[in-house]
Amino acid sequence: MYTIALFENDPAMLETLVEIINQEHEDMNILQARTGSAALYLLALRHIDLVICEQTLPDMEEMEILTVLADQFPDIPSIALVDSGEKDGKQALESGASKFHEKPVTAKKLLKQIGDLLRLGGYDERLEDEQDGGSNDLTADDYDSKITGLALHSFLQMLESEEKTCTLRICSTNKIGLLYLQDGQLMAAETGKLRKEEAVYEMICWDNPSIEIKYSNPRKEQEITKPLMSILMESFRLKDEREARKKPDSLRKKARKLKRMSTLGRRISLDIGAKLTMGLEGIKSPMESIMVGMIPDKLLIVTTPSHLMVIEHKVTPGTKFLVKFLNTGNLYFFKSQLICAVDEPQKLLFLSYPPLIHYQELRNSKRAVTFILCTIFCGEGRIYHGAIIDLSRTGALCQVKSTEPEPFPRIQIDDMITVRCLLPNVKEEIDFSAQVKNMRKNRYDAKIGVEFKIEDQKLQHLLDEYLASVEPIDAP
Repeated sequence: MYTIALFENDPAMLETLVEIINQEHEDMNILQARTGSAALYLLALRHIDLVICEQTLPDMEEMEILTVLADQFPDIPSIALVDSGEKDGKQALESGASKFHEKPVTAKKLLKQIGDLLRLGGYDERLEDEQDGGSNDLTADDYDSKITGLALHSFLQMLESEEKTCTLRICSTNKIGLLYLQDGQLMAAETGKLRKEEAVYEMICWDNPSIEIKYSNPRKEQEITKPLMSILMESFRLKDEREARKKPDSLRKKARKLKRMSTLGRRISLDIGAKLTMGLEGIKSPMESIMVGMIPDKLLIVTTPSHLMVIEHKVTPGTKFLVKFLNTGNLYFFKSQLICAVDEPQKLLFLSYPPLIHYQELRNSKRAVTFILCTIFCGEGRIYHGAIIDLSRTGALCQVKSTEPEPFPRIQIDDMITVRCLLPNVKEEIDFSAQVKNMRKNRYDAKIGVEFKIEDQKLQHLLDEYLASVEPIDAP
């Protein structure tokens, strides 16, 4: 049931308005107030979907009720009843009215105005859109008026991409907030005593919010200037900090140091066929791509992510991507721009070669550059000779060169193997039981990442002593 509030001092006019509304909306809940103070009382205590009001009420200045509605209740649409047509009507609109209606009241016109404003507020799920101009005002034809089970940040990105205009009423466990959007851009926000970006940060952190689509008053001034993506990223950062503070010290992860390196004169450690994760502003889901080729210091060639093809998202030269990939226990990421895209004979993206790469070590243990000859024992009596080129207390990276006629290692991920080596300052060879975690092959060699399964404390002590005597890796 919808609720319309009538703010009118004339009893005869009140009776006329009630009769007109009941012609098409018999189930409408109608509230009445004949003074400004009574109107404010209803607005504060009752849920109201639409207001029809006289331009001036007793105990209020001219047009004051319209200004109060626009400033304090901007999600409630209003129709102002005016006496002298365009002049008073223009003043009513400037004061915050959604529409004006010149007296004497015409039933057909008033009912159409009521229907239009309820539709803009998203209240009636069955009303058809009668606007021929393709308005961007969000209507119930686009979405249900009340939404649950959808993340607020996802819905905001959806509204931004479709350039919608509306007010969102956000509710979560006795908390209420309002978000104002104009053509998809956040104009203002409020919850409790918080305003602007701080209010958005707070609402993004709410658990299981319900989203109600409401009317948007065009008189609302812009208070938020930051782009939506920046606001969402800051919201997530604050949310992570808040959750981290709730955890006991023993459960908190230490922040890993972010490092960087220049690519000038060096080739990025990306092999053909390597999997990449690509991010694009405005698209929440990560996109997967595959490395196809590169010209060092010039460009990278990658496959067009299938996600872009599915959603038919067009990218143009200059489009910025964030590219991530894993290699030897590090997470690498860099920014790049699209040079061009081709569709034939294969959908490919040509990206600018990044001058700088950031990376983060994912392993908890420090690792050291080494060159220790080793023998790898696999199942079925297979033996391969190589070297340990990267060593930590929890695992190693072994390199096996391709030699003829010796076949290339037939090793699978998760295979259990034995790595035998002679550590410096240790008189006897040591056998490490290990499990294969990753492997990269090309025509020249294979690099096998293994995780040690050490049960002998004496063996762990020997390894720790050796690692303490060498410098840890400071760059990949």
